[in-house]
Amino acid sequence: MKISEILDHPDDASLYQILGEPQRELLKNIVESKGFRFFWLDGNQVSTREEFYNQIEKVMEFPWFGHNLDALSDCLGDLDWLTGKGFVLYYTDYGAFLNADAHSFDIILDIFVGAIDFRRQHPLPPLYVFFEAPQGKLFSLRVLEVG
Repeated sequence: MKISEILDHPDDASLYQILGEPQRELLKNIVESKGFRFFWLDGNQVSTREEFYNQIEKVMEFPWFGHNLDALSDCLGDLDWLTGKGFVLYYTDYGAFLNADAHSFDIILDIFVGAIDFRRQHPLPPLYVFFEAPQGKLFSLRVLEVG
């Protein structure tokens, strides 16, 4: 399945992995051409939950954030301070966080899923989360092709 196709279908909002060579600029261009906001979370800056909080707060321009799981869920479910047809969070180099604190990483995945589902059940622009996995799948998610 191609990214350009799923962005046309809000019910397809989910967590996805993109395998192969990094293509951040191409992905950004596709996302923005569809009227979506693009956010890049650089996992090279993240190996702990607090570092994740710091990065996502900055990247997604959270106007308020309590640096805890409930606040993360609230912010991702809200996003009303942002404009766009939808939102794409592109999380690269997540391996350091996954390897250092798999439990926290799993909880955050659950929060992403919860926020995506919440936005789907309400009349809110969709949220998609794409994980770049150039070395191959590190966990089980649907796989996408850039394009």
